[in-house]
Amino acid sequence: MLEVARTLRIGSLRYPGGSPSNHWNLSAGRWIGGQGDPNDRCNSQPLGTFTPAKYMEGLGQQLRAPPIWNINVVSLPPAEQLGQIDALKAMGVPVTYLELGNEQANPCGESGASNDYLATVAPVVARTRQLFPSAKIAIIGSWANPAEVSPLVNWTGCARMLANHRALFDAVTVHQYMPGNNTLMSYPADQRRTVTLATAEPLLRFHVATVAENIGADVPILLDEYNWGGHWE
Repeated sequence: MLEVARTLRIGSLRYPGGSPSNHWNLSAGRWIGGQGDPNDRCNSQPLGTFTPAKYMEGLGQQLRAPPIWNINVVSLPPAEQLGQIDALKAMGVPVTYLELGNEQANPCGESGASNDYLATVAPVVARTRQLFPSAKIAIIGSWANPAEVSPLVNWTGCARMLANHRALFDAVTVHQYMPGNNTLMSYPADQRRTVTLATAEPLLRFHVATVAENIGADVPILLDEYNWGGHWE
């Protein structure tokens, strides 16, 4: 893995990644539960094996920019959510970018969820501002595709709400998984690379325009998931 990171000259990576962040305790470097085999294999290692400090001793050393620390705001009690920020400070790791949960923490996916999400992340943001005043904090943004009806994570009235709570975040995250594998495989083999690359610019323009229209043209975007996705059969 270290050799691959060196070869690819990776700029930054997220820790611990996407949706797994909603079930991870970075203070201990362990799964919280419900993760099956990865839970057993990871949690069987000595406590502290997979903390941010250890990450920065290994893979983090290969990055050309600080990682994006993805904070669990889903399955940890409120005090432990704040404890993640304290742990990052105590470990002395570089904290330049933070992300407030992943897609499962969708702030506007269910009735009332938006208020719950904002109430949950507000103390985490306050602690981050206190301990890492120059860090950029990203809130869950857009991961819908242009072909879907609602481009901004199926939010009903959510964009206006986020625009009214801009003090909580400095950036929004964007995840792009399109076109699907079945679409790409429908092209002759010698055209698939071209089709894959050709879709990047219009899709990214779509997300930039969506964020600009719904939240603000001056809001930075963290494109921290990008791939063609799904239908792997």
